[in-house]
Amino acid sequence: MLQVEGIRKDYEGRPLLRGVSFEVQPAELVALLGASGSGKSTMLRIIAGLEEPEGGRVLWDGQDITDLPAHKRGFGLMFQDYALFPHRNVYENIAFGLRMQGLPQDQMDQRVASALEMIQMGPFAQRAVTELSGGEQQRVALARALAPRPRLLMLDEPLGALDHKLRVDLIQELRRILHEQEVPAIYVTHDRDEAFALADRLLVLHDGQLLQSGSPSQLYQTPANAWLAGFLGLGNLVPAGPIPGESRRYRTSFGVLEAAGPPPENGPIMLLLRPQDAQINAAEELNSFTARVDDAIFSGESYRLELLTSSGERLQIDSPNVYPAGAELRISYSPQALLPLQDTENE
Repeated sequence: MLQVEGIRKDYEGRPLLRGVSFEVQPAELVALLGASGSGKSTMLRIIAGLEEPEGGRVLWDGQDITDLPAHKRGFGLMFQDYALFPHRNVYENIAFGLRMQGLPQDQMDQRVASALEMIQMGPFAQRAVTELSGGEQQRVALARALAPRPRLLMLDEPLGALDHKLRVDLIQELRRILHEQEVPAIYVTHDRDEAFALADRLLVLHDGQLLQSGSPSQLYQTPANAWLAGFLGLGNLVPAGPIPGESRRYRTSFGVLEAAGPPPENGPIMLLLRPQDAQINAAEELNSFTARVDDAIFSGESYRLELLTSSGERLQIDSPNVYPAGAELRISYSPQALLPLQDTENE
């Protein structure tokens, strides 16, 4: 089990990581999610032993390995550009780490064959890596990282250079392979969809700290604050003020809305209105307001309507039907669908 305790790291005189702590359980697939510059790749390099922290510790099964050289940690690392050796064929690329371990030839042949079978590229052993597609190169890089049987696998945005469809296919393939191999893994990404589709648990880094840890469904249902809801693209975030004496009702620029959930303990408040929860021209009077259609975009299964409220607030909702620009709609939300969140960015 990996344990990260109070890791601190500065960059150009400013704190990049500020006391970050977390664990990765055996066979667990964790996504380290954050915006560019949040320190997620730096955290990965510290765990790998490629950078030193200013403070804190990295432990494996309770043993402090903070000062242990990278090549002695037994961890595997896979980069975005794959870092394959262009002058070596597929077999030689996968066998590279095994040669470094001093494995006998017969065992090395067996390991490479097993790795090729794992990535479903058995006939490709003698193929030049320069002749492979981007997806095939990604599979070879994964096989090379897993062949030495690392105690922990770390992947730094390995799908960033691929097109959307290939990424979707390879995310499913990655998840299958990693779970079959039962290797604990840390997957660094800034892409919410990748993290949600791949990981058992998400760790969100923001402003140098671990903002929230939880399963994809936990982060989707109960984001820690308004910043995270916006980063994850969960829906409309509307500034709201509590009404004195009425703990579940909030004043917005386009009317009073009632939420079933409790208000945040302190600070400014934003209401999360998810596009898929909006009701259009329903008989419901509670939490209703009027808005005008400004645009409609077809998304394959429904339309994403962009609305303008009477106060000029822009909202997006999902609809099975398209409405012309300028059409006035009555929108309503059930109190259970509204989530009040702390607006930490505007405290």
